Amino acid sequence: DVSEINVIKKLNNFYKIFLVDCGCNFGFYSFFTASLSKDNQIISIEASKNTLEEFNKNLIINNFNNIKVLNKAVMDLDNQKLVFSESEKDWESSFLNNKFSVIKKNEVETITIDRVLAGKNLDDKLLILKIDVEGTDLNVLEGAKNTIKVNKPLIIIEFSKYIFKNEKFNYQYLNNFLKIHNYQIFSKEGQKHTLSEILKFLEDLDKAHDTIGNYYLVSNNREE
Repeated sequence: DVSEINVIKKLNNFYKIFLVDCGCNFGFYSFFTASLSKDNQIISIEASKNTLEEFNKNLIINNFNNIKVLNKAVMDLDNQKLVFSESEKDWESSFLNNKFSVIKKNEVETITIDRVLAGKNLDDKLLILKIDVEGTDLNVLEGAKNTIKVNKPLIIIEFSKYIFKNEKFNYQYLNNFLKIHNYQIFSKEGQKHTLSEILKFLEDLDKAHDTIGNYYLVSNNREE
């Protein structure tokens, strides 16, 4: 995640940052962004109760006052109850995939980014959405469509084989999203990619790998 961290650090030189960290895990993005400036605001959202226990220990140690933590599942609908499978390896925990050693299952309530940010004044901030939620990433975009329309955030999203297998939020959904909101896809090296190229990258993965890592979704409607 060196590229993503360097991008956030560079943007911090020009903007106050509001980061919504969807799938915050142990807080790598959240704590780094909080450390750059006390004027930055972070909402860290994680469905795994186990992982959040470690996150909160880190939060106490670092004593950041600009991080808000939510034990929720970021999705396209609010107030739904979902069963979340906790893995021995925290990065595997998921709603969609339980082909791992499940240590327990928890019920977690869903929330949308539109609801998370309702009433928040973002006029003087650059909004960054970091989305890494093990397969339901496009559901998160659907639940953020009003926020995206108004604020045109920088979106950091992980592309994996899982995200295009959803019956509703799939390749065609993302293709329409990019057109409607006038967004483009960029690699961490700054190269522009079509969605067809992203799909080809995923198809070319060997059986041992399910993801091609993070990419940036960038609005064409921002003046910067």
